Amino acid sequence: MLQKHQMTRFPLLGRHQSVSCVSCHKNFSEHQYAGTPTACVACHKDAYLSARNPEHIAGGLSTDCSTCHNPTKGGFGTNFNHAQSNFPLSGRHAALQCTQCHANNNFQLTFSDCYQCHAQTFAEVKNPDHKGANFPHNCAQCHTTTAFKPSTFSHAATKYPIDGQHKTLQCAQCHTNNNYSLSYTGCNQCHASRAAAAVNPKHRNFPVACQQCHTTANAGFRPAPLWPGHASPIAPFTGKHATLACDQCHTNGALTYTDCYQCHAANYAATTNPNHAAGNYPKDCSQCHTTTAFKPSTFSHAATKFPIDGQHKTLQCAQCHTNNNYSLSYTGCSQCHASRAAAAVNPKHTNFPVACQQCHTTANAGFRPAPLWPGHASPIAPFTGKHATLTCDQCHTNGALTYTDCYQCHAANYAATTNPNHVTGNYPKDCSQCHTTTAFKPSTFSHAATKFPIDGQHSTLQCAQCHTNNNYSLSYTGCNQCHASRAAAAVNPKHTNFPVACQQCHTTANAGFRPAPLWPGHASPIAP
Repeated sequence: MLQKHQMTRFPLLGRHQSVSCVSCHKNFSEHQYAGTPTACVACHKDAYLSARNPEHIAGGLSTDCSTCHNPTKGGFGTNFNHAQSNFPLSGRHAALQCTQCHANNNFQLTFSDCYQCHAQTFAEVKNPDHKGANFPHNCAQCHTTTAFKPSTFSHAATKYPIDGQHKTLQCAQCHTNNNYSLSYTGCNQCHASRAAAAVNPKHRNFPVACQQCHTTANAGFRPAPLWPGHASPIAPFTGKHATLACDQCHTNGALTYTDCYQCHAANYAATTNPNHAAGNYPKDCSQCHTTTAFKPSTFSHAATKFPIDGQHKTLQCAQCHTNNNYSLSYTGCSQCHASRAAAAVNPKHTNFPVACQQCHTTANAGFRPAPLWPGHASPIAPFTGKHATLTCDQCHTNGALTYTDCYQCHAANYAATTNPNHVTGNYPKDCSQCHTTTAFKPSTFSHAATKFPIDGQHSTLQCAQCHTNNNYSLSYTGCNQCHASRAAAAVNPKHTNFPVACQQCHTTANAGFRPAPLWPGHASPIAP
């Protein structure tokens, strides 16, 4: 009997195995076992009501005993583990008695933060004054459950890590008036007076970000290790710049670097080969020059949006940059070759795309031959099978085509097909799903590639037995979609309220649904 019980939805474990059947099955003498409740409280309600340590009712504890008890342990031995709750116990918390937190038998606590229990400690701390300084109430930011002291606070975890000479300071030297809510804005926040007093050089109009030239490693700001050689990332000095004296550029305090033109406007205006001003050249000299010398120029067309190759390399600059216009913005081949496209007759390029590179390359003079065209190898619509035997004008009756789908050319074939009827069956118009470019017949359609593969007894059916009224747009939802009447007529056993997923007990291998190979031995995963 015990072995059979283990195959039901309520297997007997632990002390349940030694309990007599009649203890749970009140209709045992009438051999009625169905309908016996499985909830713990159905049998153990008295134990739940009488529990006092803790008091279950007053504490609002769950009536699902299994959340805290294990039937394999005698006397309702608890298996509750605080580590699996929202507040795992560690450190000194683990040594507390339950009632030290769960006062008044309140086991429905919702943890919000440490302050919930430690508000008095927070208020009493004076070094530093947590309350006066408006410290956050989340003690875990600086303390652990092992002890309040020592604190685990680290300035390195804030937006202002302490290093260098800053490490020698006392906290109160920065956090004056017990202000621990400082928001760091920049070195000038503390060192404005030092910057104002600097004379070598004068820091008038200098940026207030001291770290551009100084580090915290040096006391008294000296030396400024980032300054020699102009190594600052703002304007690093290389080439001829490195030989200049500071006052050759810094004529009036600090400079804000914008571009080379800031200092070299005269050189820019005097250059005539090519004429930079007339050609509206960019004023960032570094695009074509280095700090070593203005000549030779480092300009390379390969670095632009229009690299020069093939026949383009044989051209002179002025053939494209007419009227000394060096501010061309490349938009496409048609920008220069529109007249060639208009004059083309074999084939006519009327309505053809203006992107010549779809069929031509720069390797061939005069655009001939068009190496990408033969065999329709363009990625737009590669030609295979019977398509490859067609002449261009069989499809291109009026210039360029935009390919959408097979139906674009084969609408007549689609409408004429009756076995099956594609129109009334609302077949998709993408012929490639079932056909190839070799021939329309035979079709490549396979039911195995759909959401409803055909096997077993299904494979003996005619298509029209499922696709009634020539409906080939069926959407499979379940066996009940076709077999609802069979389920309703079943009497051994009656299928009333049975799940509509026939495959839980039946397979397609058996005609007439018999036998139901998944049922004997109750091997179904529903209730093994």
